[in-house]
Amino acid sequence: MHTALAVTLLSACGPTRDLEITRVPDFPTLLRVRFDTRSPTTAQVAATVGDTTRTTPLGPVATHHDFVVLGLPSSHEVDLLICAGAVSDGDCDEESARTAAVPGRVVPFEHVGGDTSDGPPFVLTSVISGEEGESSVQILDPLGRPTWVVEPVWGFTPTARFSRDGTAVWMLLTSKEHVEDAVILRQPLIGGEPEEIQTPYAHHDFVELEDGTLAWIAAELREVDGEAVVGDRIVERAPDGTTREVWSAFDWLEVVPNAGWSMEQYPFGVDWTHANGLHFDAERGAYTLSLYYHRSLAHIDRSSGELLWVLGGDDDDFGGTAFFGPQHAPDFDAEGHLTVFDNGGPGSSAVGLRLDEDAWTAEEAWRFSPDDGRGNLLLGDVAPQPDGGALISWGEHGAISHVDASGELAWELEASQAGVVGQVSWRGDLYQP
Repeated sequence: MHTALAVTLLSACGPTRDLEITRVPDFPTLLRVRFDTRSPTTAQVAATVGDTTRTTPLGPVATHHDFVVLGLPSSHEVDLLICAGAVSDGDCDEESARTAAVPGRVVPFEHVGGDTSDGPPFVLTSVISGEEGESSVQILDPLGRPTWVVEPVWGFTPTARFSRDGTAVWMLLTSKEHVEDAVILRQPLIGGEPEEIQTPYAHHDFVELEDGTLAWIAAELREVDGEAVVGDRIVERAPDGTTREVWSAFDWLEVVPNAGWSMEQYPFGVDWTHANGLHFDAERGAYTLSLYYHRSLAHIDRSSGELLWVLGGDDDDFGGTAFFGPQHAPDFDAEGHLTVFDNGGPGSSAVGLRLDEDAWTAEEAWRFSPDDGRGNLLLGDVAPQPDGGALISWGEHGAISHVDASGELAWELEASQAGVVGQVSWRGDLYQP
């Protein structure tokens, strides 16, 4: 049994018996509730903090019941309804417990703008901080309180994403000094040991496809005219463990010196493409890859590996208008606009672009630039939402914003100490995908 929280309550009169409440090891915000009922029945647990209640799904018919309660803020008293049958039936025992504090190195957030009802019920992000680039992966509630925290044991984590089945978080662990050892972890939301997948040379970003295939950006070293040059590939790993190369920048783009020649991103060569964002569109069957030092986005057919088009930079197929650059995080919103985080100055922006792939034209559909003119060169993300709004992370500025469909700032969190915010994802319910 873990931690001093653990309690065992023998209920003689209530609907439950042999009730045990514990904290999940290494996850200070997770409460595990186990109990028996006198006869086979469904069961459910509701947990209330303040005026917010999180209710587990209804469990299967059984006499022994085991729940992990998700979505609770750290360091809070929790009122529990532990029920034989559904919570709505009212056949419940009332108990209380307390979540623990998260580790001191975890960067805290504060709610600084908008109504909490206009923010995401839960937002997943990673934060890189400290002199050694330590990372934490957090799921935050609308007030910025951590409800789930993982501290990777090495490297840093620029990207964390919810798994498609809704039961886990994928997270990339990488390091510019040891990028050859990069891995992607699959950490169950309810705790326990993660699954580790070897993804050599992976960096910056990855995606999970509908069939469970993982795809990631991988650094690639080649010698060009006697010089060690680092470009980028897209690599896939199928659910059966087989891997394949989808695309390599060396096979499609001319190696021309750029700003990456003066950067020390890698110890083994100059940083030519510096790919930093990857999106897969199932409808199009294509990847969109952000190439930071090319100031461009490459659109690539998944099946053939053909480069379908380039937007931005010297190889632009859409008329050469500079809508962004440098940039991160390509995606497509609910209206079909290509979205991108524009790191360019003097302030950074989230941008939506209307592309016509028949006429080969591009135009700006929308742009959100904060009033404070914040700018950052490290990371940045635009995550379009089904309602037409977007969730935006501001990298080294340490902020996360929700912009509604009208383009207005609806809600915002800000880190209360230095940290670089990575990719962001929105979830309405931690128990549902």
